[in-house]
Amino acid sequence: MKEDSNALLIDVRDAADIPTTGVPAGGVNISLGMLPIRADRELPEEWLDTRLQDRSCQIITTCFAGMMSAIGAKVLKDMGFTNVRYMEGGMDAWKEAGLPTD
Repeated sequence: MKEDSNALLIDVRDAADIPTTGVPAGGVNISLGMLPIRADRELPEEWLDTRLQDRSCQIITTCFAGMMSAIGAKVLKDMGFTNVRYMEGGMDAWKEAGLPTD
C-alpha cells in the first residue's frame, strides 16, 4: 500500500466479524461470498462495486488470519484481475504490526 496509494484493501470477512478487530484503515469490507457479485461486470449496476470495475487496479485482500483472503485473491484472479495480492497473516498480522484500523 505504501507503493500504491490507490490500492484497494478488501477485508473479505462477514460484516458480523468486523467489530472484533475492525477493518484496516482505508480498507473496505466486502464479504467473500459477495466479492464475485460486486466484481462481476455483467450483473445489474446496483449490485456492483464501482471500485472493482478496473481489472488492472492493485487489490489486496485480507481476513482474520489469511486463509479466506487467499481464496478472495484467487476468485478475483480467476475473474481477470491482474494485480491482486493477499495479506499473509490477515488482521492478526496487521494488528501485531501496530497498524491502524477503522
